[in-house]
Amino acid sequence: AMKFSKDQIEAIAYMFERELGYKHSNYEIEAIVNSGLEGQPTVELAAALRNGIEGSIYKEADRTSVYWALTKRHDQALIPFFQKQLAFELKTDSQKPIYQLLIALSNLEEDVFGQDRGGSSADFERELNIRDAQNYLNRL
Repeated sequence: AMKFSKDQIEAIAYMFERELGYKHSNYEIEAIVNSGLEGQPTVELAAALRNGIEGSIYKEADRTSVYWALTKRHDQALIPFFQKQLAFELKTDSQKPIYQLLIALSNLEEDVFGQDRGGSSADFERELNIRDAQNYLNRL
């Protein structure tokens, strides 16, 4: 699988946003240009990111970045992938990836956060994130 650098993952996120019509700052435009990925089809970049995750080539911090980037696609078809990864990240007790996946699923209208959280959540709320992730997966 193709492994992207942290800067490239960030640039790919901006490319996904651009495709959805976001107007970018000079910083973001420069990030895309410097990534060496300009002109690559976003569908192929998304597939490469997923393949990298599924091939276990990314460490925890980079997995968090990959999930964040994929969130920018607003693609309902990613829900099963995010669900599968949430189960994996729970097993490995990876805090930031768990939270990023909860956000990703929530942005795709999945009911992941407990009612008691009143619409707010944070990555440092470890027990609540684990509880909400387990409850969500148990309901599937």
